[in-house]
Amino acid sequence: MKRFKAMTSLHKAPARSGEPGMRGRFLILAPICLTALLSGCALLGSAADPVSGQWEGNWYVGDSTSPAGALTCQVQRVSSNEWKAIFTAGFGGEASYDVELAGRREGDNVVFGGDVDLGTTSGGVFKWEGKAGPDVFNGVYTSQFISGTFKMDRVR
Repeated sequence: MKRFKAMTSLHKAPARSGEPGMRGRFLILAPICLTALLSGCALLGSAADPVSGQWEGNWYVGDSTSPAGALTCQVQRVSSNEWKAIFTAGFGGEASYDVELAGRREGDNVVFGGDVDLGTTSGGVFKWEGKAGPDVFNGVYTSQFISGTFKMDRVR
C-alpha cells in the first residue's frame, strides 16, 4: 500500500503584525470545525430519522406467542415527516404478501397504518397499525376473519 505524507513547510516565516500565527488560527478555527462536525453528526443520528432501514421479526395470530410466519420490513423516509414501510409476510411456505403502509412521526416514534385488500381467498381487507421506534417495531392487524400482532427488531 502506498502511503502519502502531507507536504508542509516546517520553516515558516513569522506572522506579520496584525495576522494571527498558527496557534491563533487553530484557536479560531477549532471551535468552528467542532461545531460543524457535531451539527452534522446530530443530523445523521436517530433524532433525524429514527426508523429507516431493515426490520425483521414475526407475525402472530390472536393472542398466540407462537409465530405464524416470518415478517420483514423495509422502511424508507419519503419526506421530513412521512415514511413508507413495505412489509413482506410469509404464510406457511405457501405464499408471501407485500404490504405498503404510510407512516407519520409522532414524538420519538413513527406510526404506520392503513387498509390493504389481500383478496377474498387471503382474508379480504386487513387494517394494519404499528409503531416504530429506534429499535422495536410492533403492531396489530385485523380483518373480518383473523386478527393478531406483529413484532420486529431493527436489523443492524
